[in-house]
Amino acid sequence: MDERKQEKNEKYQRARSDFDELDTEEKVVFILEATVSTVARGIDELGRVISDEINNAFSRRAERKARRGTYSNGEPAAPPAEGGPATGDEGSGGHDDMGDEKI
Repeated sequence: MDERKQEKNEKYQRARSDFDELDTEEKVVFILEATVSTVARGIDELGRVISDEINNAFSRRAERKARRGTYSNGEPAAPPAEGGPATGDEGSGGHDDMGDEKI
């Protein structure tokens, strides 16, 4: 067993031993706190992933519109801003045309 695995195993054994020494009520509280903390971290990570995917989808959509040169309503698309892709907001006439293409 390499050093890192052995150290991890020792830490686990210490934590396990400390947990065994708790009374039942303390064990329940510990497990609930650990569960809530783990779920919260998972939800936070899921939110970041979803946000990244939505941003990527909008960026790809804006890039396609900029290459095409028009929006689905026929209005000309504004050229991309310097330093980044078009935002997709310019020239839409206040109408969202999200349904015009599959992402």
